[in-house]
Amino acid sequence: MSRPASPAPCPATCDLIWPSKSKRWEAYVDLLLDTATATVDTGRRDSRKFTAYVEKFAHIPECPRDNVVERPCYMMPTIAEFTVCEECYDETIKPDRQRGTQLTTLFNTTPTPLPDGFSCQLYSDRMRRVWQQAVANNDLAFLRLRVA
Repeated sequence: MSRPASPAPCPATCDLIWPSKSKRWEAYVDLLLDTATATVDTGRRDSRKFTAYVEKFAHIPECPRDNVVERPCYMMPTIAEFTVCEECYDETIKPDRQRGTQLTTLFNTTPTPLPDGFSCQLYSDRMRRVWQQAVANNDLAFLRLRVA
């Protein structure tokens, strides 16, 4: 058994314990079942997909959605109310930043604590579509109007 990388407490919870409270629970179980099925079919265990998923999300608290939480978030100072959790930033903003889209340069590059906490503005499919349209058209005014 390996030791934790750091003795510092982790702000996350186990996604397997509370399936009704975790959107990741189903993905973890599906990946475990896929691994088990492939192992039976091929006689070789290949858990790379499961491991990659765990490594990607285990250290990131799950998106708070529209619940206010007190932890750092990503934000766009030009639209102060457009706050994004680390999970949604990694899924949505970061790939756009890696492609060099201009709107992503307006986001802070490290999570920032806010005195009154935050809720994630990018958890819904609707807001993700708004973000993608704003990115496609490089339209800050459109994004500002939809966030407000």
